[in-house]
Amino acid sequence: MSEQNMQSVDHSDLTDADVLKQTQQRKFKLLTALEKADGAVPTDTKEAQLYLQTLESLDRVAVTKMKISSAEGIAEGDRLAAHTIAKMMQQLQGANPFMTAPGNPTAANIPEVDPTLLPEVELVPGETDIGVSAQTYDQFVQEVEAKMDRA
Repeated sequence: MSEQNMQSVDHSDLTDADVLKQTQQRKFKLLTALEKADGAVPTDTKEAQLYLQTLESLDRVAVTKMKISSAEGIAEGDRLAAHTIAKMMQQLQGANPFMTAPGNPTAANIPEVDPTLLPEVELVPGETDIGVSAQTYDQFVQEVEAKMDRA
């Protein structure tokens, strides 16, 4: 490059976002310049390599931005969860809500059920047996059908 084309520009006032935006814009200009008039990709080996490297760079930046955006969303969820837990602990005055005090049985918190509302239990022979059954599917179906026929 000749010194005429070199311009002294002060970039100190640019933010990281400004630099990234400017770089991305120049990459897109480069892609446009490399593409043929009909929009086809370059066929020259060196130009094609530069074209693909530029595309890869653009993809990498886009994926990185998506990761950052996702991480920010996760961080916000974590912040909300921590805030909720802190408020809950403040309301409970630091007490563990899953612990009971000595002399205060947990059974006191279990609701009582009126036994008269429960149906009579009718055990089927073998229902409470413990062990492995060597019964096949066909045998099982036959037994169920036989019981249904009796009912």
